[in-house]
Amino acid sequence: MINKELKLSLQNILKLWKTKLAGNKYFIKIFSEYLNTPEGYITLIFKNCKFGSLENLIQNCGSLPENILKQISFRIIKSLEFYNIQTGEYLHSLSPNNILFDSKGNVLVI
Repeated sequence: MINKELKLSLQNILKLWKTKLAGNKYFIKIFSEYLNTPEGYITLIFKNCKFGSLENLIQNCGSLPENILKQISFRIIKSLEFYNIQTGEYLHSLSPNNILFDSKGNVLVI
């Protein structure tokens, strides 16, 4: 069973995401969220990222050309900078499967 502290913490994170991050072009927009108690699962409904994650891209393509890596890296750095400015914290959960690509090839962080 999920405790009240954890539930409140999750709600605060989601509120932060929806109010300060989702309007930015580097962060994915969350349309809806469900906290399934007592199990403690969170279900997020967000923008469809048609082209999957950076992890998928690396698995399917192997190494990437330098010019593509520069563009992806730049967008990741800008998203981290924006997160830090908005929250005063650093994003610690960044991994290749948290970096998504929309239908236009834009990089979005979740």
